[in-house]
Amino acid sequence: MKWAILLYFSIAIALTPMAQAQNTFPNTGNVGIGTTNPRGTLHILKPGAPPSSLPGQENGLLLGTAGIWGFKWIQSYGGILSLNSQGNNVGIGQTTATHRLDVNGATRIRANSATNLLVTGQNDDVFLDLVKNTLSTPAARIEFNGYTSQATHEGEIAFFTKRASDSSLEERMRIKADGDIVIGSAGQLRVGFGPGGVNLLNPAFNTLRTETRQHACIHELGGGWFTIGDCLSEAEYAPMIDTGSGLPQTGELASLVPTMENPQGDQHAPFVVAKSNEPCDSNLLGIISNPKYGASGKKWSDNYLPLAVSGYFPVKVTTENGSIKRGDPITSSSKAGYGMKATGACRIIGYALENSERGGVIQVFASLGEYTGTDVQKLQARIQTLEARLAELERQNLMREMKSTAPDQGQK
Repeated sequence: MKWAILLYFSIAIALTPMAQAQNTFPNTGNVGIGTTNPRGTLHILKPGAPPSSLPGQENGLLLGTAGIWGFKWIQSYGGILSLNSQGNNVGIGQTTATHRLDVNGATRIRANSATNLLVTGQNDDVFLDLVKNTLSTPAARIEFNGYTSQATHEGEIAFFTKRASDSSLEERMRIKADGDIVIGSAGQLRVGFGPGGVNLLNPAFNTLRTETRQHACIHELGGGWFTIGDCLSEAEYAPMIDTGSGLPQTGELASLVPTMENPQGDQHAPFVVAKSNEPCDSNLLGIISNPKYGASGKKWSDNYLPLAVSGYFPVKVTTENGSIKRGDPITSSSKAGYGMKATGACRIIGYALENSERGGVIQVFASLGEYTGTDVQKLQARIQTLEARLAELERQNLMREMKSTAPDQGQK
């Protein structure tokens, strides 16, 4: 009886591990870890996250699953995890890898826990997206567009960004297959490498390409920044002051103030300009053009106004020196800022392109210069008189000479 009891306990102890075993390692067939019924060559069933670390003597390669339906993991400790280090290709999402790493589907590269790059695509396009955490809408994208022409194997690269006010990505720049670079959501700037040149399609620049364009001005903003826009011909920002009759307005004449310097410290424009206030002003400098058209140069303050010296401009005029006809020279008048017909030698700002019987506003071709007017006409008349007198004197002198050399008829 004693031996029977011992045999019973011995068999029970021997069978206990077999009853509790969850692993199977047969000589042939499938291997199971966490299961006694493996359904694949290597079947790991028992879930568990990879350990954060292992003792040095236990470092090696671990394989596992985080859960029955969770992710599967391969974890290397104490060394580099090398896949196909002998040069074979690795495929993810497909079985015919043609490169060292061949991914079929989206790939996410995390810069940190809050941001990441997401490599996706469709057809033969590839999108490199900047994604915030797990948001579905990217904040920026580089698109390698290879679907532009399958037949010719052409491709393009597009750059997208998203502002807070945008509902989706907006294309900002594209490098086209022919080398052209298009910048702006509406193609505002286009640089062509084929024929060479730049297209400015921004609405602010578009007037430069029309029949009504006037002049291209560069407006300095400081710090290397500038804008290009439409402005009246040969207009530049100049510092203005009020000498008692107010700042000059659009269409009024302006004169240099010889006794004052620019308080702004502007080395480009160390002078100041004021509204003209005397007839035939010897310091007359130009016409104030409409500020909405802009001007070249830097606008240091609101007192910088566009001073035009060449081109077609509206000018306020009076008939102080009589009615104005086309072609009449225009100078300053006694009415502050207004022009009038020049009748004598003085400085003028240009020539009338319209008639005016009562004054008002007329178009003037601006061309700063000195008008000699009737003084030249008087001088020309005097020259003509002197030439006539000289010719008469020469004729009389010739007659006297002929008479003195003629034979005396009475001596025959």
